[in-house]
Amino acid sequence: MLYSVKIKLLYYLIFLFLASLKVEANVIGCDSKDTYSGILRIEKGPTTDLPVLIGTEQEFKAYAKFPNDRKAYWSVWKKYSSGWGQVNWMEYEKDIYEKSTKYTARIYSSGNYMTVVRTKIDGKEDYCNNRQWYVQKKPTASASHSLGDITDIDAGLEIQFTGKGWIDQWAAQMSLSYSWDFGDGTTSTEKNPVHTYKIEGDYTVKLQTYDGNYYSDNTVIATFHVSGPPRNVSNILYEFGACDFYTRTGLISWEDNPDADDYQVEELVGSGWQLLYQGRTTARSYNSSDYGIHKLRIRSGNYFGFGEWKEFEANVPSCSGTNPPHPF
Repeated sequence: MLYSVKIKLLYYLIFLFLASLKVEANVIGCDSKDTYSGILRIEKGPTTDLPVLIGTEQEFKAYAKFPNDRKAYWSVWKKYSSGWGQVNWMEYEKDIYEKSTKYTARIYSSGNYMTVVRTKIDGKEDYCNNRQWYVQKKPTASASHSLGDITDIDAGLEIQFTGKGWIDQWAAQMSLSYSWDFGDGTTSTEKNPVHTYKIEGDYTVKLQTYDGNYYSDNTVIATFHVSGPPRNVSNILYEFGACDFYTRTGLISWEDNPDADDYQVEELVGSGWQLLYQGRTTARSYNSSDYGIHKLRIRSGNYFGFGEWKEFEANVPSCSGTNPPHPF
């Protein structure tokens, strides 16, 4: 009989130990302290690990265990220079007995906060708070540049950008991080970068800041129409045509570039490039007496000059069969 009691007592102690481990893993307020007539602790809610973004709904959850029915009251407190002051509260939840109670709140002012749940019975009050947490606004992004109101520019002109923005005092960093997108495939993380557009086109400059917790909106800073050499040629395609004795016919085509007035196509012969075509059309016949891999290149041009060469290959068959189109 005594042995059986000891075994039961051991199992009970083990159960209490494991239960305490589970509780402590989830507690973010009061550490499961005993109150006047039971247990009261906060298990869910924001902490100092990550500030809450202003205006977002936050859920708080408390666990209460008492020998009889009680009422639970929730409240939110803010720390002012003169001390803590209550800013938000919810009507009590009735009949709290070995159960969880929830509370949701939206805070619209940044600062240092604390959430409190309290219970009252027989004229005595117990309370529990989830330590402290912070509410912050997300950062902003703005900027200026050296061209002022000028939006039509020539390629090759240097533009100095000056990054700006606002950061909340509760942010994780003391200053903002910057992320620029110049719209031409290039970016920068400098606060005040210098950028030069090389190719004709319309470009939109955007800036986004980061405060260690949250990103700002992706803000449009400027738009530019750049006059200069056209963009590189794209969507080049070689299609084999037919074999005519010693001649293998085919066609080279490419996507029309609205910035271009002219195209040049060259072929590598030996160690040098030879001009095959110059004109405005976006297709050109390509005939060869030799089969195998032929190296070619193409570029577009306009009043300001030529863009970069784009190299590609044409796989000319041996006339023992045909081959499919070869896109580049």
